[in-house]
Amino acid sequence: MIKIQIITYVVYGFLTLLLIGIGSTIIKLKKKKISTGAAIAMMLIFVIMMLVASYPYFVIYRGLPAGSGRVVGEYTEFSSMWTYWSDEQWKIGANKYGDPIFSEPKEAFELANEEFEDIIELIQDEYGFDDFSMKTYEQYSHVVFKVNASGDAEKQKFRFFEFIEIYGNSQKTWHYLPAEGWVRN
Repeated sequence: MIKIQIITYVVYGFLTLLLIGIGSTIIKLKKKKISTGAAIAMMLIFVIMMLVASYPYFVIYRGLPAGSGRVVGEYTEFSSMWTYWSDEQWKIGANKYGDPIFSEPKEAFELANEEFEDIIELIQDEYGFDDFSMKTYEQYSHVVFKVNASGDAEKQKFRFFEFIEIYGNSQKTWHYLPAEGWVRN
């Protein structure tokens, strides 16, 4: 991801120099002071060039917001494996796509740090991850079933993974994949 950001900054710098060069050449050819209209036109060209340069980064790699982080209704499709989440303290609702999400994600993370303390601690010890938070939750989802756990940690694995999946529903973004088109993930 850092490589993509660096490439984007280099392209921004190149386009900025290119625009300055084009603008100064135009001014020298006319041997006049630049008018307000020409300055505005140059700024618009610059903004358009920046948007064109940043389009692949935001659309393909970072994604566009999908608006899936807001509760718009009640989530009632709890199956037998979701009975744990039907508890009122987790406050789960449905987003506009019908996916379960936490109504209060900060409170849910505080509660998760208490409920899943054993499995979180085991993952941190084994993989050296930072504290479990809204910024680091995806790392944990990739390794939760790879950890050798026993006792309480083993019992917490599946529900911890479900917690991460429910929270992940509210963080989904739209990405454009050339072979598939627009994908929400």
